[in-house]
Amino acid sequence: MSLINQMLQDLDARGSEAGGAGTYGEHIRAVAPARSVHPAWWLALLLAIALAAVLAWAWLRPAATPPRTLPLRLDTGLDLPLPAPTAPVKPIESAEPAPAVPEVREIAAQPAASLVVSSAAPVRQEAKPATAEPAALRQLPRDRPREEPPVQPAAAASNQMPGDETRPVKPAAAVPTSPRMPARPAPMEIHKQPTPLTPRQQADNMYHDALLALQQGRTSESVSGLRRALELDPGHIGAREALIGIYLDQKKNADAARLAHDGLTLDVRQTGLAMVLARLQLEQGALHPALATLEKSLPYAEDDAAYQAFLAALLQRDQRSKEAVEHYLQALRIAPRNSVWWMGLGISLQADNRRAEAVEAFKRAKATGELSAELLAFVDDRLQALRQ
Repeated sequence: MSLINQMLQDLDARGSEAGGAGTYGEHIRAVAPARSVHPAWWLALLLAIALAAVLAWAWLRPAATPPRTLPLRLDTGLDLPLPAPTAPVKPIESAEPAPAVPEVREIAAQPAASLVVSSAAPVRQEAKPATAEPAALRQLPRDRPREEPPVQPAAAASNQMPGDETRPVKPAAAVPTSPRMPARPAPMEIHKQPTPLTPRQQADNMYHDALLALQQGRTSESVSGLRRALELDPGHIGAREALIGIYLDQKKNADAARLAHDGLTLDVRQTGLAMVLARLQLEQGALHPALATLEKSLPYAEDDAAYQAFLAALLQRDQRSKEAVEHYLQALRIAPRNSVWWMGLGISLQADNRRAEAVEAFKRAKATGELSAELLAFVDDRLQALRQ
């Protein structure tokens, strides 16, 4: 029909006559297109049908019955009876049906440890005739009093729905309680007190202050500080050596010798103080006291070349040439390019009648090239004397 209508509309537009002229062709016109239903009406009809179906389902659906729960028994080792079912409670209508839970018919015959019932999924108990009793009840004496049904924890009671009077409540005494926390102790008051300095620490502070004063030219203040440091700590070797140096600069040799002697009395291992005291004693003409001072601290100066050479020179003055040669050789093993010590070794060897070795020692002294003109002339004279 649509194709025919389209053709008639085209003919009508061009003003042509269908089937020739005459009154019959004048009454032929194109049929108007049929009106179609708007899609919004179809959508409204579908919504109305869905709403009617929902209302009919809500009106005709059966009322939901709230589930029944069974109380749990305490694990006492005895088969206790279950409480008799109470009167039915008016169900509570809810928008969603209650979840289906399998029925428990012989719950009284099961051990108490196997009865695990969650508050989120309660167990529905099916009512039994009043004449039927469980096997556990028939085994108990008739005159034994029924015990009160156990109660559930407080957490399960909080999930109880209004109107559900059959769910028991567990006494609060059965709920485990956390141990009582001890009371927090009172905060302790901490009193910070400065630690007193030891005598050694005080002596160190005074020693550094005295050196600073000496660098700034305040010699008297430096001497006072060093004395005070030695009073606090007599074994402070730095303060003692610094004070000896000031006394030597001031030509106070007696005070310097006394300080060196006191230091060696406290600690004989101080080889530097031994050399200072021996030199001061030698300047005063006390050769043997100087040798005694050096020999006392000799075990602690095996690797000190200056100490060995100084002792060898004093031994040479004391006509102990053989011992002097040994200490000169010990010093030259540590510092083999010292020309003065080679010259001293040659003198000791010549005194010990070891002429060939003495010539070799004098030659080694000249070969270093470090002798002064006066000492070089002295070595040449000795070589000439040995060659005769």
